[in-house]
Amino acid sequence: MPIAERTRPPTKTRPCRILIVDGDEHIRRLLTNVLEEEAHPITAVGNAAEAREHLTNEGGFAVALIAARLAGESGIDLLRWLRSHRPDTPTIMLTAVHDPRLVQEASAAGACACVAKPFHVHELVGTITDALSRPSGQARSQVSAPFALHRWCRKPA
Repeated sequence: MPIAERTRPPTKTRPCRILIVDGDEHIRRLLTNVLEEEAHPITAVGNAAEAREHLTNEGGFAVALIAARLAGESGIDLLRWLRSHRPDTPTIMLTAVHDPRLVQEASAAGACACVAKPFHVHELVGTITDALSRPSGQARSQVSAPFALHRWCRKPA
């Protein structure tokens, strides 16, 4: 049995289209490999312009993983665009910078979770599963876990 199967709990979601936007080719490849093992079709791109092209031409995605820092345009700007054009797409922000202002900005822009790099792959898969299982727009309160994984959403009013 491959190590990934031994360390990752099984997901309970049906296959769904996932968009990955990250300038780091290694992260894109890792996430693509892991999520394809879960039977999810993946579109992985390196910048916001490519992401917009896929979102415009190919229709919606079940979830989007967007790096906070991208070449040419920030992930926050892409998130705002996504909210205005595809408001029902849950978005998970990926960040290598542990900055509370970034977390607040991403939350205000509509991200449903933030995952800090480096991350445990099985925890990221769990975050994706959580995002897919919530009704559109449903928020969750902030949760922190050790070893660089942070999940959050806007707190309920």
